[in-house]
Amino acid sequence: MVLLYSEFLYQVYNLSADLFNFIIYILALFTLLNFRVFKEEYKWILIAIIGFALFEVLMSSVILLGITDNRFFNNPYAVFTILTIGIWYSKVINSKSINWIIVAIGSLFLFIMFYQIAIPTSPLRGFNNSIILFGLIIFMSFIVHRKLAKSPKIKNLKQEPLFWFNLSFLIYSLLKLIFKPITDAITPISDDLAFIMGTIKNLSDPIFYFLLAVGLYKLKSQTFRPIASLWP
Repeated sequence: MVLLYSEFLYQVYNLSADLFNFIIYILALFTLLNFRVFKEEYKWILIAIIGFALFEVLMSSVILLGITDNRFFNNPYAVFTILTIGIWYSKVINSKSINWIIVAIGSLFLFIMFYQIAIPTSPLRGFNNSIILFGLIIFMSFIVHRKLAKSPKIKNLKQEPLFWFNLSFLIYSLLKLIFKPITDAITPISDDLAFIMGTIKNLSDPIFYFLLAVGLYKLKSQTFRPIASLWP
């Protein structure tokens, strides 16, 4: 049998996904061992990391069982992400006007997602809902970064755990938005190109986990400062 794609590239793509998924398990374990440092608003980061790891375990288990359609977990995963990260950012930013924007955009995301599920023939069926999710996270992370950069109470930005947690969500969302349309365009052209792009896209996960780990290290290695104390 002659394959229409490179078996090597296919294996590299699968290996990269498995390897990078393993990193979140290590990060989740490290997070659990240091759960006491996650105080006040940072508790939502704790919930998010543990939730990410649990969803990855569930999705990997489904694949091992031979079930390739993981939409049953993807949709709850997306709901969990937008709720936990949205709530965290709303508490960090602490602005009524921004909170209304977060609620409005988050509600739009959930409406479109459930509408696509309920009505498969809907014109919105092919709409990439992740644009809304990652766009919202980018919007919130820019606001937080601006507040951090302007705060006179912060002497060294890179020493603040909030800076690293916020940076992790910003970079991850930007990479996802960049790679998604490229991957969609390449896949119909060549399976091999799709495997190469998929492997590169998978690199966004370890970058994300690394930045979260740096934030955890900063949170663990210094005296706790409430986020509210960072703002004027």
